[in-house]
Amino acid sequence: RALFRPRPGAASDAEPDVKPRADSCVETGAASCAKSFMEPPLKEEAKPAYPFLALAVSLMLGFIPRFFRLWDDMERAYAARGGRPGVKKLSRLIPPAAEAMLEAAAETEKALEARGF
Repeated sequence: RALFRPRPGAASDAEPDVKPRADSCVETGAASCAKSFMEPPLKEEAKPAYPFLALAVSLMLGFIPRFFRLWDDMERAYAARGGRPGVKKLSRLIPPAAEAMLEAAAETEKALEARGF
């Protein structure tokens, strides 16, 4: 009984569903046959090992194109206003780009929270 864990949602005192293995103890002749005779049922749904890591990587990959679109728009706006290339350009564009990306991250966080993530 200690070899098997109950399925989620099942009563804790109920025996788990098990099925006999295809090979029998007579065929194997193993002394430890009693342990290996019954196997636990297959899991119904596979879950990722690290769901938060998977979510973080997918969000990061989704933000990369967003950042470059935003940066391109800001660069064109800077050039249209007579901005010159160089270090001054970076010092003028990085703070508003960072602010816009933080706002986008906050909106994404609210959307994920509303969907139950």
